[in-house]
Amino acid sequence: LRRGELEKIAANDINVYFQLAIEMFDYLDEIIALQATIFNFITTFAVSSMTSAGQCRLIPLIPCIQDSNQLYDFCVRLMFLLHAKLQEDLLVHHRERFRTIFHQLNSFYKQSGQLQYFINLITVPNLPKNPPNFLQQSDLGNYTAPRLKIIAEDTASESDNNSVVDNLVDTQAQETP
Repeated sequence: LRRGELEKIAANDINVYFQLAIEMFDYLDEIIALQATIFNFITTFAVSSMTSAGQCRLIPLIPCIQDSNQLYDFCVRLMFLLHAKLQEDLLVHHRERFRTIFHQLNSFYKQSGQLQYFINLITVPNLPKNPPNFLQQSDLGNYTAPRLKIIAEDTASESDNNSVVDNLVDTQAQETP
């Protein structure tokens, strides 16, 4: 999120910032619930991440990781902005909710990062040991957005991508009797 983008999105209205934070928390809650369902299935049925069945079930976690990483960054910046403009007692629930989401995301990223399946596809972001302290505006200066990298996109060339797509559809005409 570049400087000024958040202000542009919310028209610099504190009420919009407040509601936007709630909506981002809701979205993160849904991502966390989805990943929990996927991991519960994998665990319950002892599905390996290196089998086709396991990989089919794990692949939805990649967009979950991508979306949650970006949303986490937005939420941190939004929370600092809210704390700069509102009294801290008005944001107690926001801080508690953020802290809960922080720990759930941290667990999700650690669990995902340990799966062999993801090693050649994505670099799962690492969150710090503790959530940011929004009551200290100086913590914003120390904040570094978590890094996420899609490895498969970096290593695949455009021609490789086209050949994969070409092989997905049988373009050979078959005569019917």
